[in-house]
Amino acid sequence: MCFSVLFSSLSVQIDENSLSVLYTVAGIMFSLGLIQIMSFSFAEVSNDKFVEMFRPQLRKVRVSFIVLFALSSFLFIFKNNRFSASLYFFKIDSLKVITVFQCFCLFYFIRNFLALQKMKDEIEDEIRRT
Repeated sequence: MCFSVLFSSLSVQIDENSLSVLYTVAGIMFSLGLIQIMSFSFAEVSNDKFVEMFRPQLRKVRVSFIVLFALSSFLFIFKNNRFSASLYFFKIDSLKVITVFQCFCLFYFIRNFLALQKMKDEIEDEIRRT
C-alpha cells in the first residue's frame, strides 16, 4: 500500500490498456499456478510425516492464489471508477494503485510458481527414496 501511494505521487501516466494486459497475464499465471497445485499427488509417497508437512502448505498457497486473483478481478472490474485523493504531498490515484496491485500479484504468482516447482522436485525425490 505504501508503494502504491508513493507510485501515485509520481507523475507517471498509466494507460488502461496496460492494466488490461497486466490483468490478462495475472489470469494466465493464476491458471497455471492453480493447475500446478491441483496436479500434485501424494499417492506414491509413503512417508506420512512428509505428506502432513506439505499438504497444508499447498492448501495455503491455493487459498492465497484464489484470494489474490479474486481481489485482482474485483479491482479490475472497478478500474473505470477512477478517483484520486490528496493528502499533503501524497496523491492517491486509483488506477495507479490497481496497477501496483496487479504487479504485486504477478510477482507473487511467479514466486509461488517457482516454489511449487521446487516442492514438486522434493516430492519426486521423496518418491524415489521410498
